[in-house]
Amino acid sequence: MGKINIDYKRLITWRRWLHMHPETAGKEGNTAAFLAEELSRMGLKVQQNIFGFGLVAELNGKDSGKCIALRADMDALPVMEKTDLAYKSITQGVMHACGHDAHMTVLLGTAAELVNNPPPGKVKFIFQPSEEKPPGGAKYLIEAGVLENPDVDAVLGFHVSPSYPVGTVALKEGEIMAISDNFELIIKGKGGHGGVPHKTVDPILVTAQVIQGLQHIVSRTVNPAEPALISIGTIRGGEASNIIPDQVTLTGTVRSTNETVREEIVERMHQTLTGITKAWRADYILNYIYGYPPVVNHPGITRLIMDVVKNDPDLELKVMDKPVMIGEDFAYYGRYVPAGYFFLGCGSKEKSHPLHQSSFDIEEACLPLGVRVMTQSVYRFLEE
Repeated sequence: MGKINIDYKRLITWRRWLHMHPETAGKEGNTAAFLAEELSRMGLKVQQNIFGFGLVAELNGKDSGKCIALRADMDALPVMEKTDLAYKSITQGVMHACGHDAHMTVLLGTAAELVNNPPPGKVKFIFQPSEEKPPGGAKYLIEAGVLENPDVDAVLGFHVSPSYPVGTVALKEGEIMAISDNFELIIKGKGGHGGVPHKTVDPILVTAQVIQGLQHIVSRTVNPAEPALISIGTIRGGEASNIIPDQVTLTGTVRSTNETVREEIVERMHQTLTGITKAWRADYILNYIYGYPPVVNHPGITRLIMDVVKNDPDLELKVMDKPVMIGEDFAYYGRYVPAGYFFLGCGSKEKSHPLHQSSFDIEEACLPLGVRVMTQSVYRFLEE
């Protein structure tokens, strides 16, 4: 394997610039320009403007060999940052609250290491926009051919996680992240005066029973050995305290880890909604939005990453016993080529705020460790 000499200061400079200049899904123009400039300085060939602001850099190693792709997501979240960092976001209402700044930094660092010590094969560095906004950018980059010319033999990705301390790398074979669906549900009643409820069909009362009924689906009809959940995120209904509204609108998310359970939940949602609304002379409209498939780790690629972690004295391997119920469009890459995905610990006692929170930050000591895992995984795969 190649020798790694990571420029830590360079990683910090990259990460802090990216953190200060976040851009939401579909608007990653300045981010893409920054990445393209840095990759070009390394001498890499960069293809830009793929599905908007996506880009791919290619490294041709010491011989033709196999080809491996590494992917990082680019987009930030519409969150107002509430940290005291000197490098906090300068974009009003936008923040890298999901660590994509760290993902891009690690991929830049990996590119720099592999340029300095080329592996025996080809490497594609995929910087993907719009992970946070379904249907996501991955499927469009794949349609644009990022896994072709040359054909990719495997793909790696990762996510920083404050749930694990710096130095921990967590992963498992098989499903590691969940199917992620969303829905909008309208409960339609008959509005009227709050003082004469018998002349109305109260959608708020029906909604209360619907929420309970939806939770019964997971707790009483889905096999408890199968990870699944239904969460209601918003409820909107009514304008005044003495008026029963015509309708209530709910939005929520459904998570599972296999297609059979997913379809079982959708079927049971319709059965539950039909029964409850019919009983109370109401009606419903369910707009179910199929989202990302599960992220599935290929057994061979998983073992490869685990071996890399085990052989690094500064890293600790955490073999996960169950998937996390978060969605990721990295899943689409794994439908075409063997994929490996891991969680890189970025937390500490001081920095333990969860992802998507306005106070989220990483321990930057995780960055060179991420570079080491990615770089050594590339060497190991291409040398086999």
